[in-house]
Amino acid sequence: MQPLLQQFTQFVINHWILWSVFAVVLIAVIFEEIKGKLNAAPSLTPHELSMLLNHEEAIVIDIRATTVFVKGHILSSQNIPLPTNKNLDEIIKRLTPKKEQHIVLVDSMGADAGQIALKLYETGFTKVSILNSGMNAWKQAGMPVTNK
Repeated sequence: MQPLLQQFTQFVINHWILWSVFAVVLIAVIFEEIKGKLNAAPSLTPHELSMLLNHEEAIVIDIRATTVFVKGHILSSQNIPLPTNKNLDEIIKRLTPKKEQHIVLVDSMGADAGQIALKLYETGFTKVSILNSGMNAWKQAGMPVTNK
């Protein structure tokens, strides 16, 4: 068994760049999995969101900056820019009468919406989702965008 371990060790030493890349990729995959598990809200693909919009009265909240929102957004989405504490209170206040409806949060790349989703869950919202990879994924999927 010792020669096999020595061969493996020698292989790792000879191909240290390959093993370094492998380690970085492995750590990135583990990090993304953990991040996904810690996210309070389930994420939707652009196609799943499209189906949801067609079959349910879902509310889409776009949390990107207003200057970005006006350049292109999902039809019927509401723009409430990335919340400060004041804006977050505004989101909760505006949406409280619609707590039972499905709420989908949209940002640029899907990174900022998780914290807001968690706050919504904490205040009693039961159906909150996030658009996976945000508006970037929506556009890449060829889904319709409006600037009106």
